[in-house]
Amino acid sequence: MKKNIEYLIGMERQSGSMDAITPLYVSRMLNMPLEKVKKVMGYLVLPPASEVQVFWPS
Repeated sequence: MKKNIEYLIGMERQSGSMDAITPLYVSRMLNMPLEKVKKVMGYLVLPPASEVQVFWPS
C-alpha cells in the first residue's frame, strides 16, 4: 500500500499538480479504506511540492 500511495503522489506531482494531496483523495483514487491510508501517510516523509524536481527522459 505504501508504494501505491508514493506512486500516486509522484504521478500527481509529475503532472504539475501543486495542490495538497489529502488522505481522502488518496483513499478514493486507490479505493482503499481512509483509516489505513491515514496510517500509512502518517509514516511518509515527502518533500513539499515546490521542492520536487521532475526529470524528463531525452
